[in-house]
Amino acid sequence: QEVTSFLKQFKHVLLQGFTFIHRKKNLDAVTYLGITIPYVKMIFSQLTYEDYISGPEKDRDRPSNMIWEFGIHTQGKDVYIKLSDDFRFNKAKCISFHIADYPIKYPYKTS
Repeated sequence: QEVTSFLKQFKHVLLQGFTFIHRKKNLDAVTYLGITIPYVKMIFSQLTYEDYISGPEKDRDRPSNMIWEFGIHTQGKDVYIKLSDDFRFNKAKCISFHIADYPIKYPYKTS
């Protein structure tokens, strides 16, 4: 329920605005996968509790915020996603979006 609650709030804010952290690893993944930032936003709008990996954990850079980790399989690759509950300025925030460095384990995946 906690994961679903976070995703509901994240998706609501996502409709209002979106911040995608422009780290090299994130941008390289978007390029490698041949997708666009609007496509990434669409991916986020479709996340469910089954895509959950872990969290919430304190954000090491902003300890007042929490980090949630998710994963998806797209374009034949597993992609690691790190989202923040930092909804300042009415924007949903993606900290990480890149090819997974390790196999992803989904505690709630049923298929």
